[in-house]
Amino acid sequence: MDYKQTKKEIKKLLKTKEYEKALQLTIALRQAYPRETSLHKLINKTKTLLRNQELGGRADYLKKGLKTIRTLRRNDDFEGAIKAGAELLEVDPENKAAKKLLHKSKIDFIEQKLHDPIRKEWSQKQEYEQLYLFYQKLKKVFPHYIRLNKLIDETEKKMIIADRVEKKAFAADSLKKLQQMLAEGKYEEVIEGAEELMAFTHEGSKEGKAILQVANKANRREIEADTFKYMKNQKPLLEAAYKSGGEGIIKL
Repeated sequence: MDYKQTKKEIKKLLKTKEYEKALQLTIALRQAYPRETSLHKLINKTKTLLRNQELGGRADYLKKGLKTIRTLRRNDDFEGAIKAGAELLEVDPENKAAKKLLHKSKIDFIEQKLHDPIRKEWSQKQEYEQLYLFYQKLKKVFPHYIRLNKLIDETEKKMIIADRVEKKAFAADSLKKLQQMLAEGKYEEVIEGAEELMAFTHEGSKEGKAILQVANKANRREIEADTFKYMKNQKPLLEAAYKSGGEGIIKL
């Protein structure tokens, strides 16, 4: 390795701000000429220039990153702003501006989602289960957003009320059908249907209980009547068999 020629190459690299290459070449030259004290100074100088360059690049990156976040926010792309803010904080975890913009972007993103047309549609159609799952997903991503707790509680109450209304309507329709079947004498079907209704309403249907009691009594009377009729029809046959005195089955 020619000393003078190599130093010329190093100076060129320093002029073009290719400090990483200049440092590597200077270290290699020092290994070839360890007694040249000027190389030690050149290495320190190059390291300083490289460090300043890295700091400058980092500063430019942070400046550009903040500008990108603000642009995304102006375009209402809060999800993109959140991602950009997270990337920026990976490089500079204590950057106050990035933290503030990230926090604002998270809130704006939630508010944006809360005003989403599909959410309004779910609310208008009373699809509270969909709304509940939607809020729960947001809660997992943004656990510190207090308003979501209130929305979740409100949706749970609406779900309970809607469930009661649905069960009440179902019970009313079922009672009509059971009364019709009862009038038609379909007691076993009425008993089965009334038991299902009681299970569905958690034993809360008084009308269902009443129909079940009536159907059970009517069914028992019908069974007793059928049994009596059967025995009455069998009586002549049993008497004839008794009088016939046929041969015994057991032979000695």
